Amino acid sequence: TAPKVFREFTTKKVFTMERLRGISMLDEETIASATKNPEMGQQAIITALNIWTTSVMKMPWFHADVHAGNLLLLDDGRIGFIDFGIVGRVSDKTFQAVNELSTSLTLGDYRGMAQALCNMG
Repeated sequence: TAPKVFREFTTKKVFTMERLRGISMLDEETIASATKNPEMGQQAIITALNIWTTSVMKMPWFHADVHAGNLLLLDDGRIGFIDFGIVGRVSDKTFQAVNELSTSLTLGDYRGMAQALCNMG
C-alpha cells in the first residue's frame, strides 16, 4: 500500500500524507525478530518484490527507488511503500524488449537475448 494523500492539507510547498505504522524492511532477520516469526522476514521481502514487479508490469508509473528504507512491514501485515520522490515509466518499446528477453532466457536462446538487449536501446 501507499500512504493516502490529504489534498485538503497539501499545497505547492507541503505534501501531506497518511502516516504508515510498521517496521522498516532492512533485512529478514530484523523483521523476524520484530514479529517473533522466523519466516515472516523472507515472506515479507518476497511479497514486496512481487508487488513492485506487478506495479512495473501493470501500472503506467512505478516506484523507482525501492530499497529497504522505503519499504515497511505494516502492523496489519501489509507492505507499505513510502518516498515516491522518484517514479518511473516503462515505454512500450522497452516493455516489449523485456518480454522478449524473458522468453529468450527461458528458452536458452542467446541470440534472442542479445537481440532483446539491443531492442531495449
